[in-house]
Amino acid sequence: LCQWSRIGNVVTVAGKVDIDPTSANIQAQLGMTLPIASNFANDFECGGTGNYTAATSRGAGILADATNDRAEFNWFPQVATNQRMMFTFTYQII
Repeated sequence: LCQWSRIGNVVTVAGKVDIDPTSANIQAQLGMTLPIASNFANDFECGGTGNYTAATSRGAGILADATNDRAEFNWFPQVATNQRMMFTFTYQII
């Protein structure tokens, strides 16, 4: 479940995603399609954070995936069970 807004060429996305990591304490990645396409060249052209809603949570860094032109979530899950993550990120339409 997500919502987004656009002001000029800047897009902000926020929402929640339910994640089932395959392993605990190993870096996990999730790619998310952008609501409005962008042509990323660098990882810093998209930025944000996410966090599990559980009490034992770890944060996720969100950056641009320049290869696939999408947002990439990176984190180390503490458990390998379904968890809900709330997030927000912003990027520029290039």
